[in-house]
Amino acid sequence: MNSAQQLNLQELLKWGISNATKAEDPTIDKPDLEKLDPKWVDIILGKPDAARMKDAMAVIADSSKHMEDRLLAFDELELLVESIDNANDLKPCNLWRPLLAQFQDPSEDIRVFAAWVTATAIQNNPDATKDWVDANGFEVLEKAVQSETSDKVVAKAVNIVSALVNLSNDHRLFHVFRNAIDAVPNLAVLFSAPGWLDGVVDIHIRCTTEDVDYLEKCLAFIVACSLAKPSGGTAPSLKKSVYRELLDVALNPPGDDSEAMDQEVVDQLRSLAA
Repeated sequence: MNSAQQLNLQELLKWGISNATKAEDPTIDKPDLEKLDPKWVDIILGKPDAARMKDAMAVIADSSKHMEDRLLAFDELELLVESIDNANDLKPCNLWRPLLAQFQDPSEDIRVFAAWVTATAIQNNPDATKDWVDANGFEVLEKAVQSETSDKVVAKAVNIVSALVNLSNDHRLFHVFRNAIDAVPNLAVLFSAPGWLDGVVDIHIRCTTEDVDYLEKCLAFIVACSLAKPSGGTAPSLKKSVYRELLDVALNPPGDDSEAMDQEVVDQLRSLAA
Protein backbone atom coordinates (compact mmCIF):
# COMPACT_ATOMS: atom_id res chain seq x y z
CA MET A 1 0.00 0.00 0.00
CA ASN A 2 1.50 3.38 -0.99
CA SER A 3 1.48 6.53 1.15
CA ALA A 4 -1.39 8.11 -0.80
CA GLN A 5 -3.61 5.09 -0.17
CA GLN A 6 -2.69 5.11 3.54
CA LEU A 7 -3.60 8.80 3.76
CA ASN A 8 -6.97 8.24 2.08
CA LEU A 9 -7.79 5.40 4.46
CA GLN A 10 -6.75 7.52 7.45
CA GLU A 11 -9.03 10.35 6.30
CA LEU A 12 -11.92 7.92 5.92
CA LEU A 13 -11.27 6.45 9.38
CA LYS A 14 -11.18 9.91 10.98
CA TRP A 15 -14.48 10.82 9.34
CA GLY A 16 -16.11 7.61 10.56
CA ILE A 17 -14.85 7.98 14.16
CA SER A 18 -15.83 11.65 14.33
CA ASN A 19 -19.39 11.13 13.18
CA ALA A 20 -19.90 7.89 15.12
CA THR A 21 -18.75 9.55 18.38
CA LYS A 22 -21.07 12.50 17.96
CA ALA A 23 -24.00 10.29 17.16
CA GLU A 24 -23.53 7.94 20.14
CA ASP A 25 -22.79 10.49 22.92
CA PRO A 26 -26.18 11.63 24.37
CA THR A 27 -24.60 14.73 25.95
CA ILE A 28 -23.65 16.12 22.58
CA ASP A 29 -26.16 17.77 20.33
CA LYS A 30 -26.56 15.87 17.11
CA PRO A 31 -25.54 18.19 14.31
CA ASP A 32 -25.98 17.28 10.69
CA LEU A 33 -23.44 14.69 9.74
CA GLU A 34 -20.56 16.00 7.73
CA LYS A 35 -21.35 15.45 4.08
CA LEU A 36 -19.43 12.52 2.69
CA ASP A 37 -17.28 13.38 -0.30
CA PRO A 38 -18.56 11.53 -3.40
CA LYS A 39 -15.12 10.00 -3.83
CA TRP A 40 -15.72 7.96 -0.66
CA VAL A 41 -18.98 6.66 -2.10
CA ASP A 42 -17.01 5.32 -5.04
CA ILE A 43 -14.42 3.80 -2.70
CA ILE A 44 -17.02 2.15 -0.45
CA LEU A 45 -19.64 1.10 -2.98
CA GLY A 46 -17.64 1.06 -6.18
CA LYS A 47 -18.42 2.91 -9.39
CA PRO A 48 -21.40 1.81 -11.49
CA ASP A 49 -20.37 -0.45 -14.35
CA ALA A 50 -21.48 2.11 -16.92
CA ALA A 51 -19.11 4.67 -15.40
CA ARG A 52 -16.31 2.11 -15.33
CA MET A 53 -16.84 1.35 -19.01
CA LYS A 54 -16.72 5.05 -19.89
CA ASP A 55 -13.56 5.51 -17.85
CA ALA A 56 -11.95 2.51 -19.53
CA MET A 57 -12.82 3.79 -23.00
CA ALA A 58 -11.44 7.22 -22.18
CA VAL A 59 -8.06 5.60 -21.49
CA ILE A 60 -8.27 3.23 -24.48
CA ALA A 61 -9.04 6.02 -26.95
CA ASP A 62 -6.27 8.29 -25.64
CA SER A 63 -3.19 7.48 -27.72
CA SER A 64 -1.06 9.62 -25.41
CA LYS A 65 -1.56 7.11 -22.58
CA HIS A 66 1.03 4.41 -21.94
CA MET A 67 0.29 1.27 -23.91
CA GLU A 68 0.19 -0.80 -20.71
CA ASP A 69 -2.54 1.46 -19.30
CA ARG A 70 -4.58 1.23 -22.50
CA LEU A 71 -4.34 -2.56 -22.56
CA LEU A 72 -5.30 -2.82 -18.88
CA ALA A 73 -8.33 -0.62 -19.59
CA PHE A 74 -9.26 -2.85 -22.53
CA ASP A 75 -8.93 -5.92 -20.31
CA GLU A 76 -11.34 -4.37 -17.79
CA LEU A 77 -13.78 -3.44 -20.56
CA GLU A 78 -13.73 -7.00 -21.91
CA LEU A 79 -14.59 -8.36 -18.47
CA LEU A 80 -17.40 -5.85 -18.06
CA VAL A 81 -19.10 -6.60 -21.40
CA GLU A 82 -19.27 -10.29 -20.54
CA SER A 83 -22.43 -9.16 -18.74
CA ILE A 84 -25.32 -8.89 -21.20
CA ASP A 85 -26.64 -5.80 -19.39
CA ASN A 86 -23.28 -4.07 -19.68
CA ALA A 87 -22.94 -5.05 -23.34
CA ASN A 88 -26.36 -3.52 -23.97
CA ASP A 89 -25.18 -0.34 -22.25
CA LEU A 90 -22.45 0.22 -24.84
CA LYS A 91 -24.98 2.04 -27.04
CA PRO A 92 -26.54 4.40 -24.44
CA CYS A 93 -23.03 5.13 -23.18
CA ASN A 94 -21.98 6.02 -26.75
CA LEU A 95 -19.11 3.54 -26.66
CA TRP A 96 -19.63 1.50 -29.84
CA ARG A 97 -18.11 4.04 -32.21
CA PRO A 98 -14.96 4.72 -30.16
CA LEU A 99 -14.59 0.95 -29.72
CA LEU A 100 -14.86 0.31 -33.46
CA ALA A 101 -12.39 3.13 -34.11
CA GLN A 102 -9.73 1.02 -32.39
CA PHE A 103 -9.74 -1.38 -35.36
CA GLN A 104 -7.61 1.26 -37.12
CA ASP A 105 -5.14 1.76 -34.27
CA PRO A 106 -1.46 1.32 -35.23
CA SER A 107 -0.94 -1.11 -32.34
CA GLU A 108 -1.61 -4.77 -33.08
CA ASP A 109 -2.47 -5.39 -29.42
CA ILE A 110 -5.12 -2.65 -29.47
CA ARG A 111 -6.68 -4.04 -32.65
CA VAL A 112 -6.72 -7.55 -31.15
CA PHE A 113 -8.55 -6.24 -28.09
CA ALA A 114 -11.00 -4.27 -30.25
CA ALA A 115 -12.05 -7.46 -32.04
CA TRP A 116 -12.04 -9.45 -28.80
CA VAL A 117 -14.30 -7.03 -26.92
CA THR A 118 -16.64 -6.79 -29.92
CA ALA A 119 -16.99 -10.57 -30.15
CA THR A 120 -17.59 -10.83 -26.39
CA ALA A 121 -20.24 -8.09 -26.42
CA ILE A 122 -22.35 -9.58 -29.23
CA GLN A 123 -21.99 -13.22 -28.18
CA ASN A 124 -25.51 -14.63 -27.64
CA ASN A 125 -26.83 -11.07 -27.47
CA PRO A 126 -29.21 -10.00 -30.27
CA ASP A 127 -29.72 -6.51 -28.82
CA ALA A 128 -25.99 -5.74 -28.67
CA THR A 129 -25.56 -7.21 -32.15
CA LYS A 130 -28.20 -4.86 -33.53
CA ASP A 131 -26.47 -1.94 -31.81
CA TRP A 132 -23.19 -3.06 -33.40
CA VAL A 133 -24.82 -3.18 -36.84
CA ASP A 134 -26.36 0.28 -36.29
CA ALA A 135 -22.88 1.60 -35.46
CA ASN A 136 -21.68 0.43 -38.92
CA GLY A 137 -20.00 -2.60 -37.43
CA PHE A 138 -20.02 -4.55 -40.68
CA GLU A 139 -18.40 -1.74 -42.64
CA VAL A 140 -15.71 -1.34 -39.99
CA LEU A 141 -15.08 -5.10 -39.81
CA GLU A 142 -14.82 -5.54 -43.57
CA LYS A 143 -12.55 -2.52 -44.00
CA ALA A 144 -10.38 -3.71 -41.13
CA VAL A 145 -9.82 -7.25 -42.39
CA GLN A 146 -9.15 -6.12 -45.95
CA SER A 147 -6.13 -4.14 -44.77
CA GLU A 148 -5.17 -6.30 -41.78
CA THR A 149 -1.72 -7.92 -41.76
CA SER A 150 -1.89 -9.59 -38.34
CA ASP A 151 -3.10 -13.19 -38.03
CA LYS A 152 -3.88 -12.50 -34.36
CA VAL A 153 -6.30 -9.72 -35.24
CA VAL A 154 -7.97 -11.74 -37.99
CA ALA A 155 -8.36 -14.70 -35.61
CA LYS A 156 -10.31 -12.48 -33.24
CA ALA A 157 -12.31 -11.07 -36.15
CA VAL A 158 -13.34 -14.61 -37.04
CA ASN A 159 -14.77 -14.84 -33.50
CA ILE A 160 -17.05 -11.93 -34.39
CA VAL A 161 -18.37 -13.82 -37.40
CA SER A 162 -18.76 -16.94 -35.26
CA ALA A 163 -20.85 -14.96 -32.78
CA LEU A 164 -23.07 -13.85 -35.66
CA VAL A 165 -23.43 -17.44 -36.84
CA ASN A 166 -24.61 -18.46 -33.39
CA LEU A 167 -27.38 -15.87 -33.62
CA SER A 168 -28.54 -16.98 -37.05
CA ASN A 169 -31.73 -18.62 -35.72
CA ASP A 170 -33.05 -15.19 -34.87
CA HIS A 171 -34.94 -14.29 -38.05
CA ARG A 172 -34.70 -10.58 -37.28
CA LEU A 173 -30.94 -10.93 -37.70
CA PHE A 174 -30.95 -13.06 -40.83
CA HIS A 175 -29.59 -10.14 -42.88
CA VAL A 176 -26.74 -9.91 -40.38
CA PHE A 177 -25.69 -13.45 -41.11
CA ARG A 178 -25.92 -12.92 -44.86
CA ASN A 179 -23.56 -9.97 -44.56
CA ALA A 180 -21.26 -12.08 -42.42
CA ILE A 181 -21.07 -14.68 -45.17
CA ASP A 182 -20.04 -11.96 -47.60
CA ALA A 183 -17.21 -10.96 -45.27
CA VAL A 184 -15.94 -14.48 -44.69
CA PRO A 185 -13.77 -14.79 -47.84
CA ASN A 186 -11.84 -11.68 -46.80
CA LEU A 187 -11.25 -13.21 -43.38
CA ALA A 188 -10.36 -16.58 -44.84
CA VAL A 189 -7.72 -15.14 -47.15
CA LEU A 190 -5.92 -13.51 -44.26
CA PHE A 191 -6.36 -16.14 -41.61
CA SER A 192 -3.46 -18.48 -42.33
CA ALA A 193 -3.37 -20.69 -39.22
CA PRO A 194 -3.60 -24.31 -40.45
CA GLY A 195 -6.64 -26.32 -39.50
CA TRP A 196 -8.93 -23.47 -38.45
CA LEU A 197 -11.64 -24.46 -40.92
CA ASP A 198 -11.62 -27.97 -39.45
CA GLY A 199 -12.37 -26.34 -36.12
CA VAL A 200 -15.43 -24.66 -37.62
CA VAL A 201 -16.65 -28.09 -38.78
CA ASP A 202 -16.09 -29.59 -35.33
CA ILE A 203 -17.90 -26.82 -33.49
CA HIS A 204 -20.74 -25.92 -35.83
CA ILE A 205 -21.48 -29.18 -37.64
CA ARG A 206 -20.38 -32.21 -35.64
CA CYS A 207 -21.23 -30.78 -32.23
CA THR A 208 -24.53 -29.11 -33.01
CA THR A 209 -28.06 -30.34 -32.48
CA GLU A 210 -29.57 -27.30 -34.16
CA ASP A 211 -32.20 -27.39 -36.90
CA VAL A 212 -31.72 -27.51 -40.65
CA ASP A 213 -31.73 -23.72 -40.98
CA TYR A 214 -28.73 -23.43 -38.67
CA LEU A 215 -26.84 -26.21 -40.47
CA GLU A 216 -27.54 -24.64 -43.84
CA LYS A 217 -26.00 -21.35 -42.75
CA CYS A 218 -22.97 -23.08 -41.24
CA LEU A 219 -22.43 -25.06 -44.43
CA ALA A 220 -22.75 -21.85 -46.45
CA PHE A 221 -20.07 -20.34 -44.19
CA ILE A 222 -17.69 -23.23 -44.90
CA VAL A 223 -18.40 -23.20 -48.64
CA ALA A 224 -17.76 -19.44 -48.81
CA CYS A 225 -14.39 -19.93 -47.12
CA SER A 226 -13.44 -22.84 -49.37
CA LEU A 227 -14.33 -20.98 -52.57
CA ALA A 228 -12.51 -17.78 -51.64
CA LYS A 229 -10.19 -16.58 -54.39
CA PRO A 230 -7.29 -14.76 -52.74
CA SER A 231 -5.03 -12.53 -54.79
CA GLY A 232 -2.10 -14.29 -53.19
CA GLY A 233 -1.78 -17.65 -51.47
CA THR A 234 -4.52 -20.25 -51.40
CA ALA A 235 -7.99 -20.46 -49.92
CA PRO A 236 -8.48 -22.59 -46.80
CA SER A 237 -9.63 -26.11 -47.56
CA LEU A 238 -10.67 -29.40 -45.99
CA LYS A 239 -9.88 -32.98 -46.86
CA LYS A 240 -12.11 -34.55 -49.50
CA SER A 241 -13.40 -36.95 -46.86
CA VAL A 242 -14.61 -34.00 -44.77
CA TYR A 243 -16.36 -32.40 -47.74
CA ARG A 244 -18.06 -35.76 -48.38
CA GLU A 245 -19.12 -35.82 -44.73
CA LEU A 246 -20.58 -32.33 -45.08
CA LEU A 247 -22.34 -33.30 -48.29
CA ASP A 248 -23.94 -36.20 -46.44
CA VAL A 249 -25.15 -33.76 -43.76
CA ALA A 250 -26.62 -31.55 -46.48
CA LEU A 251 -28.36 -34.47 -48.17
CA ASN A 252 -29.65 -35.94 -44.89
CA PRO A 253 -30.41 -32.97 -42.61
CA PRO A 254 -32.40 -33.19 -39.35
CA GLY A 255 -35.94 -34.24 -40.12
CA ASP A 256 -34.77 -35.89 -43.36
CA ASP A 257 -36.12 -32.96 -45.35
CA SER A 258 -33.39 -32.69 -47.97
CA GLU A 259 -35.37 -30.11 -49.95
CA ALA A 260 -35.07 -27.71 -47.01
CA MET A 261 -31.35 -27.35 -47.72
CA ASP A 262 -30.26 -24.63 -50.17
CA GLN A 263 -29.62 -26.44 -53.46
CA GLU A 264 -26.76 -24.11 -54.34
CA VAL A 265 -24.96 -25.06 -51.12
CA VAL A 266 -25.54 -28.75 -51.88
CA ASP A 267 -24.17 -28.38 -55.42
CA GLN A 268 -21.10 -26.51 -54.19
CA LEU A 269 -20.40 -29.17 -51.57
CA ARG A 270 -20.82 -31.88 -54.20
CA SER A 271 -18.23 -30.11 -56.35
CA LEU A 272 -15.81 -29.72 -53.44
CA ALA A 273 -16.24 -33.38 -52.47
CA ALA A 274 -15.60 -34.66 -56.00
